[in-house]
Amino acid sequence: FFKSSTNSSVSVSVSALIYSMFEVTDKVKIKMQQNSVIQEAVTANIEYIKAETLTETLEFVDDLKNGTEIEFDDMITKISVSK
Repeated sequence: FFKSSTNSSVSVSVSALIYSMFEVTDKVKIKMQQNSVIQEAVTANIEYIKAETLTETLEFVDDLKNGTEIEFDDMITKISVSK
């Protein structure tokens, strides 16, 4: 069960990071460090997140060494975005 803020926070955080790094028309690949709460929220909204961020692939990995740390709803994870 998620508070509604978790779902919106996930897409807002991901969108803000991507738009600060790439052109609006760039297709990107996203890797996120494994976190069960975040993964469930992202999975529930995967098509919306991918459409809003022009994401080709979005995957969760156990260890993301070179990711950018992001925080929302008192949760911290890492994300890596590439073309």
